[in-house]
Amino acid sequence: MIADEEEWFAMFPKFWLAFTALMLVAVAAVLWWAIRSGQFRRQDRARYLPLDGPPPEEKDPKKDEQGKLP
Repeated sequence: MIADEEEWFAMFPKFWLAFTALMLVAVAAVLWWAIRSGQFRRQDRARYLPLDGPPPEEKDPKKDEQGKLP
């Protein structure tokens, strides 16, 4: 049992480093895609989006004009 625990403790940092490296590569790939596809363009427009009005309410087809269910 001791040998298994020592082996596990020896492998844990390697798995952690591999996971961290994989996540860094994934984040870099997403950032690269976002820049190339123009996700960060028109920042002046994005700053005003929260000030737009709420989206229009969708009409429930089950309700009549007065908002009551049949």
